Amino acid sequence: ATPTAAMATPVAGGGGGEEIALRLLERDNSGIDALAVLSGDAGQTTVAVAARGTAGGEVVVVHEGTCDSASVLPAFLLEDLDASGRSETTIEASLADLTGATHSIAIHRGAEDYGDVVACGDITRGD
Repeated sequence: ATPTAAMATPVAGGGGGEEIALRLLERDNSGIDALAVLSGDAGQTTVAVAARGTAGGEVVVVHEGTCDSASVLPAFLLEDLDASGRSETTIEASLADLTGATHSIAIHRGAEDYGDVVACGDITRGD
Protein backbone atom coordinates (compact mmCIF):
# COMPACT_ATOMS: atom_id res chain seq x y z
CA ALA A 1 0.00 0.00 0.00
CA THR A 2 1.34 3.42 -0.95
CA PRO A 3 0.52 6.49 1.10
CA THR A 4 -2.02 8.73 -0.60
CA ALA A 5 -2.26 11.57 1.93
CA ALA A 6 -1.51 15.00 0.52
CA MET A 7 1.84 16.31 1.68
CA ALA A 8 3.55 19.66 1.26
CA THR A 9 6.16 19.19 -1.42
CA PRO A 10 8.36 21.71 -3.18
CA VAL A 11 6.72 23.15 -6.29
CA ALA A 12 10.02 23.83 -8.05
CA GLY A 13 12.24 21.18 -9.64
CA GLY A 14 14.22 18.51 -7.88
CA GLY A 15 17.49 20.25 -6.97
CA GLY A 16 16.12 22.31 -4.08
CA GLY A 17 16.35 26.05 -4.36
CA GLU A 18 12.61 26.61 -4.16
CA GLU A 19 11.55 30.23 -3.67
CA ILE A 20 8.34 31.89 -2.50
CA ALA A 21 7.65 35.63 -2.51
CA LEU A 22 4.92 37.17 -0.41
CA ARG A 23 3.70 40.65 0.34
CA LEU A 24 3.43 41.81 3.94
CA LEU A 25 0.46 44.15 3.91
CA GLU A 26 0.16 47.33 5.93
CA ARG A 27 -1.83 46.98 9.15
CA ASP A 28 -3.69 49.69 11.07
CA ASN A 29 -2.59 52.53 8.75
CA SER A 30 1.05 52.02 9.76
CA GLY A 31 2.40 53.21 6.41
CA ILE A 32 4.65 50.12 6.34
CA ASP A 33 4.49 47.31 3.80
CA ALA A 34 7.11 44.82 2.69
CA LEU A 35 8.09 42.01 0.38
CA ALA A 36 9.46 38.78 1.85
CA VAL A 37 11.30 36.18 -0.22
CA LEU A 38 11.70 32.71 1.29
CA SER A 39 14.39 30.53 -0.30
CA GLY A 40 14.54 26.91 0.81
CA ASP A 41 17.50 24.58 0.50
CA ALA A 42 18.75 21.52 2.44
CA GLY A 43 16.23 21.77 5.29
CA GLN A 44 16.84 25.47 5.90
CA THR A 45 15.02 28.57 4.71
CA THR A 46 16.49 32.02 4.17
CA VAL A 47 13.95 34.78 4.78
CA ALA A 48 14.81 38.12 3.14
CA VAL A 49 12.54 41.08 3.90
CA ALA A 50 12.56 44.50 2.22
CA ALA A 51 10.17 47.00 3.82
CA ARG A 52 9.06 50.54 3.00
CA GLY A 53 8.20 53.22 5.52
CA THR A 54 10.27 51.81 8.39
CA ALA A 55 12.57 53.59 10.82
CA GLY A 56 14.84 50.62 11.52
CA GLY A 57 14.75 48.36 14.56
CA GLU A 58 11.34 46.87 13.78
CA VAL A 59 11.09 43.25 14.94
CA VAL A 60 10.43 40.60 12.25
CA VAL A 61 9.11 37.17 13.22
CA VAL A 62 7.59 34.03 11.77
CA HIS A 63 4.45 33.09 13.70
CA GLU A 64 2.42 29.90 13.78
CA GLY A 65 -1.05 30.76 12.46
CA THR A 66 -2.34 33.35 10.02
CA CYS A 67 -1.98 37.11 10.40
CA ASP A 68 -5.45 37.21 11.93
CA SER A 69 -4.91 34.28 14.33
CA ALA A 70 -1.17 34.21 14.98
CA SER A 71 0.37 32.94 18.18
CA VAL A 72 1.77 35.72 20.36
CA LEU A 73 5.10 33.90 20.69
CA PRO A 74 7.25 33.71 17.57
CA ALA A 75 8.02 30.36 15.98
CA PHE A 76 11.21 31.96 14.58
CA LEU A 77 12.74 35.31 15.47
CA LEU A 78 14.31 36.96 12.43
CA GLU A 79 16.86 39.76 12.26
CA ASP A 80 15.39 43.18 13.07
CA LEU A 81 14.97 45.56 10.14
CA ASP A 82 18.02 47.74 9.55
CA ALA A 83 17.92 51.46 8.75
CA SER A 84 17.24 50.69 5.07
CA GLY A 85 14.26 48.44 5.94
CA ARG A 86 16.03 45.15 5.23
CA SER A 87 16.41 41.90 7.14
CA GLU A 88 17.86 38.53 6.14
CA THR A 89 17.90 35.43 8.34
CA THR A 90 18.42 31.72 7.74
CA ILE A 91 16.24 29.52 9.95
CA GLU A 92 16.36 25.80 10.70
CA ALA A 93 13.09 24.89 8.98
CA SER A 94 12.43 23.70 5.46
CA LEU A 95 10.14 25.58 3.12
CA ALA A 96 7.87 22.51 3.17
CA ASP A 97 7.63 22.83 6.99
CA LEU A 98 6.60 26.48 6.69
CA THR A 99 4.04 25.87 3.93
CA GLY A 100 2.78 22.54 5.29
CA ALA A 101 1.33 24.18 8.40
CA THR A 102 -0.12 27.65 8.78
CA HIS A 103 2.56 30.32 9.32
CA SER A 104 2.79 34.06 8.80
CA ILE A 105 5.51 36.71 8.81
CA ALA A 106 4.84 39.80 10.89
CA ILE A 107 6.70 43.05 11.38
CA HIS A 108 6.25 44.42 14.89
CA ARG A 109 6.83 48.11 15.71
CA GLY A 110 9.73 47.19 18.02
CA ALA A 111 10.75 45.19 21.08
CA GLU A 112 9.05 47.75 23.35
CA ASP A 113 5.94 47.88 21.12
CA TYR A 114 5.78 44.16 20.27
CA GLY A 115 1.96 44.15 20.40
CA ASP A 116 1.83 46.66 17.52
CA VAL A 117 1.95 44.64 14.26
CA VAL A 118 2.64 47.10 11.43
CA ALA A 119 2.67 44.65 8.48
CA CYS A 120 1.89 40.96 8.02
CA GLY A 121 1.60 38.27 5.34
CA ASP A 122 0.50 34.63 5.38
CA ILE A 123 3.01 32.09 4.06
CA THR A 124 1.43 30.04 1.26
CA ARG A 125 2.82 27.91 -1.51
CA GLY A 126 1.01 30.02 -4.09
CA ASP A 127 -0.16 27.09 -6.19
